[in-house]
Amino acid sequence: MTFRYPFAPYMMFGNPSLQAVYRARYAKVRDVRQDFLRINQIHRWMEEFSAVPRCLELLEDLLQQLCLCIFRKDVFTHVQHLLRPEHAARSLAGEVPLCWSSVEPIDTLYAWL
Repeated sequence: MTFRYPFAPYMMFGNPSLQAVYRARYAKVRDVRQDFLRINQIHRWMEEFSAVPRCLELLEDLLQQLCLCIFRKDVFTHVQHLLRPEHAARSLAGEVPLCWSSVEPIDTLYAWL
């Protein structure tokens, strides 16, 4: 990878400390990259099958489900430290939907604390 002038001298690409930070967070970087690749693939399929309405409907549903999965991952990543260990597995497995009826009961709210 190369960087253009005038930015090249200021880029710290490939130094040991940057590589160590990247390796420590590789799993998260890989997951985000996979999400973008999936979205890109769906976009290509939507272009390829643009003349087939039923295919477009299915691809739209797939895209919506993928966006919901990514949203859930993002939300639970940021609130994971608030969850009690006994409730974290259920929540991260997607058994507790992110809607008002699921978090309205007081015991569910306390489970997050």
